[in-house]
This record gives sequence, structure tokens and C-alpha cells, in this order.
Amino acid sequence: MKVATHFFSRVATALLGLALTVVAAAAQEKPKQGDDTRKTGGAAEAWKQALPDAEEIAPPGGGVKRGAGGAEEDTPAATELRLRDLERKWMDATKAGDAVSLKRFLAADFTLAGMSGTESLIDKKQYVAETLRDLKLESYSLDELRVRVYLGTAVVSGRYRQRATMANEDWSGDFLFTDVWIRGAGGWKAVSRHVTRLPAVAVKGE
Repeated sequence: MKVATHFFSRVATALLGLALTVVAAAAQEKPKQGDDTRKTGGAAEAWKQALPDAEEIAPPGGGVKRGAGGAEEDTPAATELRLRDLERKWMDATKAGDAVSLKRFLAADFTLAGMSGTESLIDKKQYVAETLRDLKLESYSLDELRVRVYLGTAVVSGRYRQRATMANEDWSGDFLFTDVWIRGAGGWKAVSRHVTRLPAVAVKGE
């Protein structure tokens, strides 16, 4: 009995000594104040450092991405929808004679070619003034829109039909157009528009 008691006493003493050794070693490895704790974190900390931040992980399915500053970036599909919407709002502002909205869609160096029937380019100021003064848009439809998006630039081509007068002359018909958009701090702005009026198609029997 005494032998067994002595044996267990020695085992307990050995385990206590081992525990104290482990605690002392851990205390020695504790970083001093101001030290980079990542250097003494061991394998677990190394794995944490190797993992990317949450903002760097691309969302599943190609959803909204985040840039270096955490700001959302449009996907190509969202950008295309945005530009299609801007084209319609541009026409709506023209129809309503809304000068404020019309100017908002256009860049400062906007130019128009083809619409007025002159050989010169029309700048933003002239375009807005002539549109509000001379163009009376009764109705319109946009068709065959094709949107091509590049780095900070987009080209929108399409066809529209309108019922309108320009300086009291009939300006109804079908038109082909190409718009160039750029993206800046204020969002998408149109910098150029080229319009070609299609010849009227004679109706059979007339």
C-alpha cells in the first residue's frame, strides 16, 4: 500500500513539474509590448495572414465587386442596363423639355453630328438651346440597342422612331444613332452623338 502511494506521489510531482515548465515557456514566448504579435503567432497566425480579406473575395455568380477602397463596381450586365436606362431618360427629358436633366446627361465637351443637317458639329450649349427651342417631340421608341462597354467608355448604337417637329417642320421618321459615353466621378456622361435620318419608305399603293 505504501509503495503504491509513493508511486502515485512521484507521478503527480512529475506532472506538476511538466505543467510549470510549459507555463514558463509560454511566458517567455509572450511578445513584449509594441512587438508585432503576428511574428509569434505560430502556424495558426500564419494561416490567418495567408487568407485574403473579405473585400478581396469575389462574390459568387459574378455579382457586385468591390474595389480597393471598398466602393461597389458595376458588373458588365448592370452597366448595360444602366446605359439603356440613360438613353431612355435622355429621350424623356427631350420630350418634356427638361433642361436641367438634359444637361446632366451630357459631358461639358459633348458634340452632336448629323441631327441638324448642317456640316458643322454642335456643342452642348447649342444642342440644348436648339432642342428646347425648336424640337417638339410628341412620341418616340428605341429599338435594336447595342451596348459595348470598355474601360470607362461605352458605345451605344441603335435605332429610334419619333413623331416630332423641328422649327415647325415635320421631323418624324426613323433614325440611326451612335452615342459615346464616358464614366467619371459624376457617373456616365455622353460625349458624342451621331444621328442619321433614314429615308422614308413609300407605302405600297400610294
